[in-house]
Amino acid sequence: MKINAEVIQMRAVITLLMSAALALGGLAATAAPQYLIDARGWDGRAPARLVVRAIPEVVRPEAWSGSVAVEGGEVLEVRLRSREGRRSTPGVIVEGASFEVEADQPMHDLAIELTGTDATTVAVELAGQSVRATIAELRADDRRYELGGGGTVRLLLTFVYPADEPEPIRQLKPIVAATELMVGGAARCVIAVPADGRYDELAQGVQSALARHGEPPEIVAADDLIDEHLQPNAQVLGETHVIAIGNVLDNRLAGGLWGCGQAMASQLYPGPDGHVIRTIHDPYGLGHNVVLLAGSDADGVAQAVDRFLQAHVPAAGDVALAGPIIDVDYHWIDHPGVPDQWTKRMPPVRDMA
Repeated sequence: MKINAEVIQMRAVITLLMSAALALGGLAATAAPQYLIDARGWDGRAPARLVVRAIPEVVRPEAWSGSVAVEGGEVLEVRLRSREGRRSTPGVIVEGASFEVEADQPMHDLAIELTGTDATTVAVELAGQSVRATIAELRADDRRYELGGGGTVRLLLTFVYPADEPEPIRQLKPIVAATELMVGGAARCVIAVPADGRYDELAQGVQSALARHGEPPEIVAADDLIDEHLQPNAQVLGETHVIAIGNVLDNRLAGGLWGCGQAMASQLYPGPDGHVIRTIHDPYGLGHNVVLLAGSDADGVAQAVDRFLQAHVPAAGDVALAGPIIDVDYHWIDHPGVPDQWTKRMPPVRDMA
């Protein structure tokens, strides 16, 4: 499949950001393994719900058995995990904290869920041989053990959950059902466009149309609403709705929303000369919505703008979208490596751009 260089660059940026976020999260637990999840803020002294993973590389010509024990804590559950991603784990049966393994059967991974602290010790017996480690040791790094008769086993601490039950949700997030763009002659939105000016003329058309209802809304660069790390400008986005013109490849705000799975318009969807008009509900939890006017090419973006002004902007009075809008004109074309046209109007993927 031939992929646009801009798409590769955007995906590389998002991958880099996700890696950076994981790396920063790990700073809170000094020397913690990179796969340790949700350990931030846990000092190892208060009891917590933990998951330790045992990864054996063990095959024996005869049937054998094993078990899991915890000292200074409590075993909650022992589960098998197929390394090949299969649901079934043939040849191994788990009953409580014990397991039986058939002859010549490679052992599957064990997920050991328990409650404990840094002082808790996890012991795993495999074919008569026992390996053990404290949670404090596993917080620092995983442990690898050689087994007599051949084979190895690794112990890893993979999850830490607070032991306390989370506070119940007592108040739901407010629903911003209406997107009020012009009310009482006052602009309650800004128009966000790419910084290179490619859609400035379209933005001016939207501005002129809304100016007939009062003060003209400001035209801003999308780069001023979301930075190069895809972090939103809460000061602006918390005060006004946004009309975003462009797609994920040229409008940084749309690109940031794509990274959150909320804006899908790219060079594949909605296709040549197709358009997307859709409201995105309060994407950053700041009480304001985004109206996306997008297409796969310049003609499609222009059609989205024209369609928006004709169908959703009245001749007089306030300009307020009473509820969600999804207005799509989807044009399919064949792409090497892309399956035939889907029956749904939007491809059932995060975005194939």
